[in-house]
Amino acid sequence: MTATPSRGNTHIGSGDSDEQTLRAAQISRYAERTPINVGATAFNTLLFSILLFPTAPRLGLLTWTTLQLSACGYQFVSWLRRPSHIPRGSRRGIRRIEWMATLAGCLWGCSVFLLEGANELQRAVVLVSNVAMVSGAATTLVSIPNAARGYIIGTLSLCIVAFLIDGHREEVVLAGLALSLMLFLLRSSTQAHRSFMEELRLSQSNEQRISRFRAELGEWLDMSHGTEAFALLDESDRLLLWNHHFEEFYASTVLERGLNYDTLLRQSVAPVLVNGKALAKEDWMQLRKTLSAESEPLVEEYEQRTWKRVTTARGASSRRVVLIVDVTSLKLAQLALQERDATLARTQRLETVGTLAGGVAHDFNNMLTAIQGFAELLKMEVNSHSGREAIAEIQQCVARGTALTRQLLAYGRCQTLNPRPIDLAELLDGLQRLIQQLLPATVRFSTRVDALDGMVEADPGQLEQVVLNLVINARDAMPNGGSLTIDISQRGSDAVICVSDTGTGMDRETQEKAFEPFFTTKQLHLGSGLGLAVSHGIIRQSGGDIEVESELGTGTLFRIRLPLIQGTAKQTRALATNASPPLGCGELVLLVDDDEMVRRATGEALKRLGYRVIASSSPGQAVQRWQAQQGRFDLVLTDVVMPEMNGTDLIQHLFAHQSPCAVVYMTGYDAGALSNVGDEEVLSKPFTELRLAQALRKALRRVPKAAVSA
Repeated sequence: MTATPSRGNTHIGSGDSDEQTLRAAQISRYAERTPINVGATAFNTLLFSILLFPTAPRLGLLTWTTLQLSACGYQFVSWLRRPSHIPRGSRRGIRRIEWMATLAGCLWGCSVFLLEGANELQRAVVLVSNVAMVSGAATTLVSIPNAARGYIIGTLSLCIVAFLIDGHREEVVLAGLALSLMLFLLRSSTQAHRSFMEELRLSQSNEQRISRFRAELGEWLDMSHGTEAFALLDESDRLLLWNHHFEEFYASTVLERGLNYDTLLRQSVAPVLVNGKALAKEDWMQLRKTLSAESEPLVEEYEQRTWKRVTTARGASSRRVVLIVDVTSLKLAQLALQERDATLARTQRLETVGTLAGGVAHDFNNMLTAIQGFAELLKMEVNSHSGREAIAEIQQCVARGTALTRQLLAYGRCQTLNPRPIDLAELLDGLQRLIQQLLPATVRFSTRVDALDGMVEADPGQLEQVVLNLVINARDAMPNGGSLTIDISQRGSDAVICVSDTGTGMDRETQEKAFEPFFTTKQLHLGSGLGLAVSHGIIRQSGGDIEVESELGTGTLFRIRLPLIQGTAKQTRALATNASPPLGCGELVLLVDDDEMVRRATGEALKRLGYRVIASSSPGQAVQRWQAQQGRFDLVLTDVVMPEMNGTDLIQHLFAHQSPCAVVYMTGYDAGALSNVGDEEVLSKPFTELRLAQALRKALRRVPKAAVSA
């Protein structure tokens, strides 16, 4: 049995990784037996040579003996040198042991071919020795299973071949026995290796736990050194011994040997809070007296913001030790850390809500898109009045779901921009339930809406965010309750939204800075100072204006002006309902969406609109189909958020080596992927068949005909 391992012990858990550590332990375990293995191999080789010298062929015996002794010498010298070019625990070291063990097994198996002319005693000794060697290999090479298998197979397979070549019945029987032994040893070595590896992993886990425990214990001792006050109580809870820290803690009480612990507590000052709760003195004394080693430590807060942690331990003699540690510094640090974390959490709440909203909106909008698409498909197939009414109810549910998703995205400031005509009365009606949830019961909420001659054009999600920001500010300005009113009216050609409260109000200096970023009159952990600044930007971007009027003690009024456009919501809906979708002319569309239901519904809609469709469930599949068609697509209709790559990256990849075609993006939440998109059409999920048709025709008109394949 030969190998070239590194010598010495390896401590489990000291390697760069668990895998390398386990390999190092395997090599180290075998290295411990290397000298014994080399010595046994060399000794048995010499005995074989002496035993077979009278009968074996001289040249064959000399060659076999020379190879065996050379292998032993090479192994021993390599073990002594511990070569640095094979890192401890490396795969190369393991493979080297496996190859050397296999070659050693083959050498021992070749000894059977030297039995020509041997007598029965010689043959018996050689066979028994080979069996002993492979049995020993199954044990000594248990840490490296492939080495054990190589040795066993190398030895016994050559023995089997030699027996079968001889052809006698006895040799055939021996070959069968050798095969059975080989299978048995292979199975045994595998099971032994599993036990060995389980033992190694258990040892590693235990050492790591012990190491962590020692580190934690050391840290605790370092922190508590010099700060503990302790007292030793006898079986009757009377003072026996105490240190000067204990005297300092009970400086107002005269301590003497034999003083009852109950008397000491009764004469001392009770804490303000115990484990965060206010307790009567009798209840606190009872907790102190019944405190045991298994009980939760008592963290006592005294006046002037000082904290003490009280624990106890009991020995075999029924005496117990009371330990009192001043944890004021630690408690103040914890409170400061909690306040910092709370401030950070509140500062980042919009980003956190935005991330959550994006994930929810992506999946929710995919479902709504599929429902909308299949509803429109059913509408074409159903002729009965009741059936069409049911489909209309489904589409209204989709619209309500869309509104809920937009409200969620508006609060998180992550909606896809989509300015469109808005009926302010409907917008406020959709927000009322959310506003009621934001306001406490002490705040009275009312609305007043006048008829308007038109609608405003803005992104509904952004406008909803503005209203919610103003509502939240009004709520925070009325901690003791009050009234909140939202008034919608018309002045000239403008719609006016007034949000007024009866809160604390603002002085002139605060009003002048109200719309500045990061300016806030709230406590540090209650506001980021961005709400009004964002609202101001949204309104100005929508072509309107926002102003504030306020007086200290009387309340605040925010007035939003937005220009009106002609038409009403009913007219717009009727136009959208009655308009005929522009049909395609057989253009070839590459549809890419990882959601199967959205892909099916959109594909059916495209076919009804007169387009040819090739659908792909992933960006990788889309690239393959693009290459198969050699880019002969007229339009790519792709989702934005997908695995592998997003929609914009997919388009860049497709157009890298081929002429671009028309592009339309579909998204329920783009996660910022559309920030660099130019004039390409963007469909917000869920969308109607009419909106899909309009976006496709608009995108196809934008691309020059020379760039669109026939």
